[in-house]
Amino acid sequence: MKDEPVTPAPATVDVAAPPREHHPVLSWAWIKQTVKRLGPAGPLAVMASIFPPLGGFVLLGFIKQVAPWLKSHDTLGLAIYIGGFVIFAALSLLPTYASSIVGGWTFGVAVGFPAAMLSFCLAGTLAYWINRKAAGTRVVDIIHEHPKWELVCKALIGSGFWRALLIITLVRIPPTSPFALANFIFGTIRAPFWPYLIGTAIGMAPRTFVVVWAAAQIGNTELNFKEFGGFWATAIGIVLMIVVVAIISAIANRTVRRMTEEDQVMHGEGEGV
Repeated sequence: MKDEPVTPAPATVDVAAPPREHHPVLSWAWIKQTVKRLGPAGPLAVMASIFPPLGGFVLLGFIKQVAPWLKSHDTLGLAIYIGGFVIFAALSLLPTYASSIVGGWTFGVAVGFPAAMLSFCLAGTLAYWINRKAAGTRVVDIIHEHPKWELVCKALIGSGFWRALLIITLVRIPPTSPFALANFIFGTIRAPFWPYLIGTAIGMAPRTFVVVWAAAQIGNTELNFKEFGGFWATAIGIVLMIVVVAIISAIANRTVRRMTEEDQVMHGEGEGV
């Protein structure tokens, strides 16, 4: 009896899993590679992330020496305060809260608040153009490699003047929103300039006023005790203003999150993402 030929079993074919969107791993290797790809903007990103808190601690550590010196020089001291903050904040060496505290402590609310706001707008403008020039199209190119990042970017800046203005304003409102890092992001993704500047001014105003006012009360303790009922009146006023800003910040964060999520869904359905 002849052996019948054995029919080989059909080869198993591996069915490739559908391609998944690549999500970068936030490892040191990925961070180093991304910073390298950013070119001249890489060091700016590192500075915007690390340096402002350090500069703030140093400045506030010498506030009792800095504030009287600025105040004793009148108009020149005010010009030095504005010019110094514009330069140091634009280079991500000082945070806004430190400047607000120095402004309120030194000049009071009537002068310190508009001086701080002018400093923020000028510093934001200078930082915007520095970051935009340094980055070129590198950040935009990196964003294009990740569809979800691109959708968020479109939600932030690709929906017209008024929507960009609203989102930038809402991003600027929370006290936890880092000034230098926001400048870097908006500049490198080439956000429209006028919504950026106007949104910065509107969004920064509430928290700046609170900090300047509180610093002015602390810096002029004796006058405060006589005219406003002492320590508890000042403390309660500061707490209430902080609560108001916190509520506004929570609403702003929730609104930005909802707007970006709605845009992601809309673009996702329309583009088949």
